[in-house]
Amino acid sequence: MPAAASSAAALPLQCAALVPDLTRLARFLAGDSDRAQDLVQDTMLRLLHRPQLLAEIDDLRGYARTILRNLHRRRSGLGREDTLETLPEEPCAPEVFPVLALQELFEVLNAMPSEQSALLRLVMEGETSPRDIARRTGLPEGTVMSRLARARAHLRREMGLGPRGRVADLY
Repeated sequence: MPAAASSAAALPLQCAALVPDLTRLARFLAGDSDRAQDLVQDTMLRLLHRPQLLAEIDDLRGYARTILRNLHRRRSGLGREDTLETLPEEPCAPEVFPVLALQELFEVLNAMPSEQSALLRLVMEGETSPRDIARRTGLPEGTVMSRLARARAHLRREMGLGPRGRVADLY
């Protein structure tokens, strides 16, 4: 595969890796998590709408941070605001949003208590029976069920899903 094609295929993963850093910067600049999330999403859209240009960029992180800061300045009244109509017509790669959702999922899993995340990881690997998980971990079945319930509630809350929301609903 040519270098340009392989870098274009890797772009969603490279962009997904920037999300935590961009989110911290956006929260610092915006001072509001909703506005910060909008800044990060708009930054991602601008990056993913310009794959040919990004092939020439040596420091994708620095470039993305500059885009985010410029967006913040424009929205703070220090410049004009680009609209959707000013973006190129090229759509972003369809796998971008699931990749971003999965990255967010793993960040939440890594931040939750280990006894909960370990059980969720077993479920992700295909263990669906609390009895089998209990047998595999040596925990009582009731403990497995209550930890899984708390872990799922934590996951829904952290990912902004409703009480009956599913992670698959994110993409």
